[in-house]
Amino acid sequence: MEEAPRLRLLKIIKFDGNVQPLIDFGYEFAEVVSLIKNEELLGNAIYKRGNLSITPKGLIEIERLEKMNGRKYPWIEPQIESKIHPLEKDEVYIPKRQSIRHLFD
Repeated sequence: MEEAPRLRLLKIIKFDGNVQPLIDFGYEFAEVVSLIKNEELLGNAIYKRGNLSITPKGLIEIERLEKMNGRKYPWIEPQIESKIHPLEKDEVYIPKRQSIRHLFD
């Protein structure tokens, strides 16, 4: 797993958030479950009494990933579902009409 989505996953666990941004990024629900289980095996998350929560080791991992990403303001999350993957020389990116509609109003 790439570091940015992994960081997002750990923060989702920390703040008891929604995994929908990972689904929008292209992960399947089964993959997200597998990634969560992997974080449990690494000791970064714990599932107890029906609740998934971050461990102290997971908090340290979040800090490490934030430093590795070199973000100046780690409390502001990039919108990974809007990330444009690198294009080939002969490819053209055409945004969805809804995302640029405000430019023409």
